[in-house]
Amino acid sequence: MGKLSKFAIIQSFNHSVILLIMKLLSTHGLLMIFFLVIIGCENKEKKQEEKLQKEVLEVHDELMPRMQDIEQLKRELEKRKETLDSLADEQVALFNELINQLSQSGESMMDWMRNYSREYKDMKHDEIMDYLDDQKQKVEEAKEKINRAIEAAESELKEYD
Repeated sequence: MGKLSKFAIIQSFNHSVILLIMKLLSTHGLLMIFFLVIIGCENKEKKQEEKLQKEVLEVHDELMPRMQDIEQLKRELEKRKETLDSLADEQVALFNELINQLSQSGESMMDWMRNYSREYKDMKHDEIMDYLDDQKQKVEEAKEKINRAIEAAESELKEYD
């Protein structure tokens, strides 16, 4: 009987220990899974933010050399305007309009750059994504203005070559 009761005690003890270990693992395991899910979501959100920010900055980087093109075209238009006959008032007005469009398109890019901020520490993921979407739209609008103004100026200057 002594051996049987020792066996029963050991078996009961082992069973209790196993139940305790399972309970701890299930509680802490759930916490661990919860934290892994949270970390995984944060990483996914961060990657989405970084991807959209990269898209915004790619448009910016594409436009920066175009800013030099704007200044060059404005100088060319001014130079051509000086050589026009005083009777060419319509042509002078057209050149002035093209210079104005170039200036405004360049200013739209400068305005965007002055107002763009990479500081969104206090913002939630959805707010960051909304902000970056808005910024992407604004820089794309500046791109369209710049491209239209440059194309119009280049087209007009080709007629005088």
